[in-house]
Amino acid sequence: MTATELDQIVVDNQQTYNDLAEFCRTEWSTEDLPLRCDPSSPPLFYRYGVEQQIQGALARKIALDQGGCIVFDETEAMVVIDVNTGSSVGQHCLDKTHYETNLEAAKIIAHQIRLRNLSGIIVIDFIDFIDFIDMKPAVHRDQVLS
Repeated sequence: MTATELDQIVVDNQQTYNDLAEFCRTEWSTEDLPLRCDPSSPPLFYRYGVEQQIQGALARKIALDQGGCIVFDETEAMVVIDVNTGSSVGQHCLDKTHYETNLEAAKIIAHQIRLRNLSGIIVIDFIDFIDFIDMKPAVHRDQVLS
């Protein structure tokens, strides 16, 4: 990341501001930084809901826009990810519901694997996996896989 890619950097502690300003000057060799110190109360993490966003992003169960959910279970040996249709069942034809839910879940799962720094054995149980393998049309299967 470069200084020109940033809109604004806000910190709520003067020492942090000084340290960050020095780092940016050294790293990016510029004085023109969108950096400001805002020590007002409450702290930035609370003001912008960062704690809640982190907790939500790392929750065991993540809701899908389609009405389903993804459930993450971690053990020492593996991570198991289950995709459920939930309340979306019956709203469309079943094949379309499965396709849309699996497509949305695949994008979120890829993001969550990076966000949670998951590695090792990861088992993903997509909805109706047999239909996923034999999904018709084949373009749907290819879109979910990609």
